Amino acid sequence: KKDPKAGSWSTPVWLTGGVNSEYHDAFATFTADGKTMYFTRSNEAKGKAKKNAKNEITLKILKASLIDNEWTNIEEFAYNNDDFSNAHPALSRDGKYLYFSSDRPGGFGATDLYVCTWDGSKWGEPVNLGATVNTAAREGYPWLSADNTLYFASEGHPGLGGLDVFKSKGSGNSWSAPENMKAPVNSSRDDFSYSIDDDGKFVNVSSSRNGNDN
Repeated sequence: KKDPKAGSWSTPVWLTGGVNSEYHDAFATFTADGKTMYFTRSNEAKGKAKKNAKNEITLKILKASLIDNEWTNIEEFAYNNDDFSNAHPALSRDGKYLYFSSDRPGGFGATDLYVCTWDGSKWGEPVNLGATVNTAAREGYPWLSADNTLYFASEGHPGLGGLDVFKSKGSGNSWSAPENMKAPVNSSRDDFSYSIDDDGKFVNVSSSRNGNDN
């Protein structure tokens, strides 16, 4: 939890239930009521890493439900596949759209951003966000702010080096031309996984920079 005045964080605690495994579990996104979570996990079967025909361990999106304060009923996202990765899920605040990155066939490059729309009972087919957002290089780590701004990382749009954080306005699969967040958010190294609190006062960003990087 975060102290809203100081902006400091308390010591992390495990999420109870079955959402943590022996492998990669990360990038959780929650419905507004806090009872449903989507997250990324390394492909595994019976507790062991599962490789595909290319000898790769892909990433998958899983869904979990909060029941009696434990995360249970873990299910695979309908559009997972052993042959490619789905990762970095991000829900819109109204729960209507689920954004994620994937290297599924038919994209513009290494990994693209996609969106699925909730029809009231299930998620529709993934739709590529198009050439305005996606490039021949990597796009990933989408995140939606309270004002429905889409933040994501890209190494294909002009930036400061490596992955940079960009923002775009829109909805569904229609988005404006991405705007580079520039320094100090971005650096000459990889900068990604951006989020901002609803008051717009505190930003979190992951980076491979060190003290000497600009």
